[in-house]
Amino acid sequence: MLEYINEHLQENIVLRNLAQEFGMSERTLSRLFALELDLSFSGYYKRARTMKALELIEQGCDSVSQLAFEVGYQSVSTFSNNFLEICGNRPLYFIHKD
Repeated sequence: MLEYINEHLQENIVLRNLAQEFGMSERTLSRLFALELDLSFSGYYKRARTMKALELIEQGCDSVSQLAFEVGYQSVSTFSNNFLEICGNRPLYFIHKD
């Protein structure tokens, strides 16, 4: 399931659809995330998107809007705020870091 999420980061994945895709209820899937990862689904999803953005920065991507798009965000500001929440700095900090 985590592999599925990581392979579909550019899509808008919602818990309901993910649960349906894997044949379980939303409640069961939500509990599974909490039990196995000590994270909510949305917490994991944000972190997975941020980790992918960091990989893209390492590969030379230097556009915050392109990063946001590549990891499935419709809003650059939402992407930047979530990135800040997880990494402690905005994406531009990592883009310009030597």
